[in-house]
Amino acid sequence: MKREPIVFIIVLAILALKVSSLFSEEVPSGRVRSGSKQLELTAHGAADLVADIAVDKQQRDLFLRPSADQPLATLVVAYPQLPTQSVLLPPPLPNPGSHVQSLNLFVRPFTLSGTVGDSSSSGDANVEGIDFEGVIEVDPNQQYHAEFDHIRLNAVTTLYGQIVNENRYELKVGDSIEFVQYDVDTGNQRYSMRPYGEDEYQSFGFAENLHNKIELDYRAQLKSMSAGSLSQVAVFVDWLLANGMSESIAFDYAKEMAMRSAKLSPDDGQNWMTVAKAYEATLDYDHSFTIYALMVGDEVFGEFADELVASGLTAGRFQHMAAPRVAMGMILQKLNLNVVARQQFEAAMAVADGTSFAPMALGDALMREGSFTAARENLQRAYNKQANRSNDIALENGLALGLAMLAQSDWEAASAQYQGVIELAADKSQYVARASAGLAATQYLSGDFSAAQQTAEEAIIASGATPQLLYLRGITTGANGGNVGEVISDLTAAVDAQPLAAADYLAALAFYTDVAGDSIAAESALSAALEQSPNHVYARYLQAFMSARNGDLLGAQTGFEVLVKDNPNCAAMLADYASLLLEQGDFVKANVAFTRIDSQLAHQTKSTIHAAAWADVYLRQGVNLLSMAKYDEALSAFDYALSLDDKLYAARNARAITMYANGELDVAVAEFSYLQDSLRENIEDPQYVYAALWQARMQEHDKLRRWTDDFAAERLRPGWNLQDGARAGIAPRHDNQALVIQGSHQEAARTSVSRSVPGVAFRSFAAELSIGNKHRGAAGVGIALMNRSKKNWSFEIERNRDGDLSYTVSRGTRTESSNLGLNIQSNVPMAVSFSLNREPKQPVLTVRVNNKIVYSDEVVALRNPTGRMTPLFFAKTAHALPVDISLDNVELVYAELK
Repeated sequence: MKREPIVFIIVLAILALKVSSLFSEEVPSGRVRSGSKQLELTAHGAADLVADIAVDKQQRDLFLRPSADQPLATLVVAYPQLPTQSVLLPPPLPNPGSHVQSLNLFVRPFTLSGTVGDSSSSGDANVEGIDFEGVIEVDPNQQYHAEFDHIRLNAVTTLYGQIVNENRYELKVGDSIEFVQYDVDTGNQRYSMRPYGEDEYQSFGFAENLHNKIELDYRAQLKSMSAGSLSQVAVFVDWLLANGMSESIAFDYAKEMAMRSAKLSPDDGQNWMTVAKAYEATLDYDHSFTIYALMVGDEVFGEFADELVASGLTAGRFQHMAAPRVAMGMILQKLNLNVVARQQFEAAMAVADGTSFAPMALGDALMREGSFTAARENLQRAYNKQANRSNDIALENGLALGLAMLAQSDWEAASAQYQGVIELAADKSQYVARASAGLAATQYLSGDFSAAQQTAEEAIIASGATPQLLYLRGITTGANGGNVGEVISDLTAAVDAQPLAAADYLAALAFYTDVAGDSIAAESALSAALEQSPNHVYARYLQAFMSARNGDLLGAQTGFEVLVKDNPNCAAMLADYASLLLEQGDFVKANVAFTRIDSQLAHQTKSTIHAAAWADVYLRQGVNLLSMAKYDEALSAFDYALSLDDKLYAARNARAITMYANGELDVAVAEFSYLQDSLRENIEDPQYVYAALWQARMQEHDKLRRWTDDFAAERLRPGWNLQDGARAGIAPRHDNQALVIQGSHQEAARTSVSRSVPGVAFRSFAAELSIGNKHRGAAGVGIALMNRSKKNWSFEIERNRDGDLSYTVSRGTRTESSNLGLNIQSNVPMAVSFSLNREPKQPVLTVRVNNKIVYSDEVVALRNPTGRMTPLFFAKTAHALPVDISLDNVELVYAELK
């Protein structure tokens, strides 16, 4: 019988037996349970069973192929260089408040032409509007009359000195005069006192100074005083009160004259108002308030009140007048009792006597409270009641109404109002100057810096160089990009003209000296401003802004926190505070601040004149959102910033890194490319450099793969070469969750284990090397560039048997070694890493031991390497000695070649 049929029969028989056994197999009855329950799922549910299995970190991922590598985590990208933070310009005077300054005074930092001290302005030559041409000759006799009393003996002889009669102001020609003659050149007494009889002189006179004028006019008024001349007396009392700070005797005479007038005509409420005003001028608020309270019928007690009643002021005699209650409210305002003061103003409004005092006062109180709409309504009501709008009270109200319009950002109405006051006050230079200042402030706040500068210059020519107008000319010239020397000259002149109330001028001077680069002068001016007015808003803002810029973040934070609390409706201050919080890394608080700007103060950020300044703010908001991983919101902020300033390239770079962080590398690369196309003519621009750098980094990083081995599995991961480096009877092996070289060399030998990747793909290698107690030779970790079996280049970290570390660099046949000054004990893991940076023209290799850099230098051999890069670890002995080393926690990073 042939062999093939026999084999065929045997195969059929085997198959028959197998099939028979399958059909005859039964489950034993003892293992069958009747009525068995179904398997119950855990509380996690069917969908969670696999995901929720606890995985031991020492076990290999069962779903990962043994040879698999992984992409690197997303690259940590540094933010692009942000533009310098925008800053508030100095506010104008009059100043309606910080809530309107953000509209057009929030600008990017700028520089001005010229230097400090370089001034072509005519401000110094036109002080008070007078242009002196040559020297004015002064008549000596006029000068002597101003300084000395005089007595004229005859037509050719006049003596100068002092009349010393006790009743000197009651003297008349013909009385005996006691006279002391002085030397007019030295001012020293020439002779002792000599009397002159009525036949010895023709006339006499007193020195023409304020004190003598007050004394003489006072006596003249007393002699002519009557019920019919009280209007003249009232004018004289006002004049005395105006000069009281120069001559204190004026206040005493004012009180006396006012009380005489009130007693002569006790039914005229204005006389009693004058009495109270005289006391108020000397800060005697108790007595003045008592007078006002008696006039309206409020209950008051005291000796002074009894004297007033005895003088004819009965309680409630003038309750039909609004003026006394208005005056009471103003005194309360001076004492910071604003709520009670407003109640007095409202009570005065209820009197409805037809005067404008009550609505004026209430409008002013509402302005202080920030109720600008109601304030404007009351001031307009007062203005409508004033038939004669050219008197001082109406002009004051007109100026206040203009300020209320400014507070509402109604530039057109405010401009018309101030121009109207200028026309009404044509013959009153003080009011013309103040109204012109209001007009310049309106133009300045509206963003028309050129018109504001012109208005200030014309006002100085017309009304004189008042401190307020000098200040306005200075800040408008600066805002308009003028000469910094002229700006500082005007501001310095304003400070010199009003040194005791110069906080506004000093704060602006601090800003512009800082713009000029004179930080020492800026700090000095700012300190002086805060010394005069510790709560000055703009000075405190500058202090916080400069602190943040100079690195004092804690001091800046303290300053801005107080500022935003006191000025909650100033978007610019809130923006600077939010930017500071971003710089400090407090992203949550910064987000709250940025969100408030966007949701509640957005109307202040819509200025088309200085949109670029707000573009910077929205750029920072986007960066803050990006830091919080709110990518969609960040993109919206960047898009809005670009809509305000399409040349804000930092926003486009920030937009690109947001796309990258969101996993959209292709879109990020497109954004970078678009920016580089836009700046192709300016490749040194920092944003171009940033875009080119990070585009290359992102694309390079996307190619990188990470291969790790912690030797936790039962077998080695594929890729290790254990055979080629085995020497002298030792075979490296996987043992105890590590890759070990253990045993005894039979002779002098070097045993190694390696793994290789293409040379051009290599980026980094890291591992932990441990040397056991039994080891009696050297050991180390290194990388080598191998071309076939030839080593072209290598770098090794080696530990000798005493524990000292050194490194060896091999280039062909040349070697270079150096001790590292480090010692590693046995059984202490040594973390070694090799990192190759390919960004520079020549690659830079950085080697670390236990996170300390021990080598960093260019490696020309790795620029365009051929062959394969081979990370390795080795044990080396000079004789037949035991070896005991192990490798753990290996990480290899390389580029994926396509």
